[in-house]
Amino acid sequence: MPDPDGVYINYRTGHNRAINRIFSELRGLMTIGHLSQERMDQLSAKYLPYNDHFFKTAENADGELEKMDEIIFDRYNKKLGGAQDDADAKAMVAKAQELIMSGRIQEGTDLMKKAQEKMMKGLETAVGEEAVDIWIECLEEIVANAYTIMLTIHYFPD
Repeated sequence: MPDPDGVYINYRTGHNRAINRIFSELRGLMTIGHLSQERMDQLSAKYLPYNDHFFKTAENADGELEKMDEIIFDRYNKKLGGAQDDADAKAMVAKAQELIMSGRIQEGTDLMKKAQEKMMKGLETAVGEEAVDIWIECLEEIVANAYTIMLTIHYFPD
């Protein structure tokens, strides 16, 4: 219940999904040798405390309200050839198959090659050494948008 003035003070509990997903990516990069355990420990000490922070809500690329940490994560994930690029490549493959089935074999084959190149490029970026720096940049931007507490003020007119 709010105090008589209608003010709630919230401390976040639980885990921040975006930061945890970034650390999952970093652990994968550590496994393939792009990040040392020592560096991972340093990053964990610096950024994991932000798991319990709050973030403003804003409109994402689709015009839906979403927390800033998720918006930032999605932007960097796309930069690394994440889900959106994957979906685009899959759509290209589907279109290529449609073209081939309709007799436009050369167009379909060319589109299929473009889709494969797009998927390979995204994969190379996502598992390359530069991915570590990109995820750290993402963490920095997330941290810059973090708040330790959230005040909710309800106005109760008399």
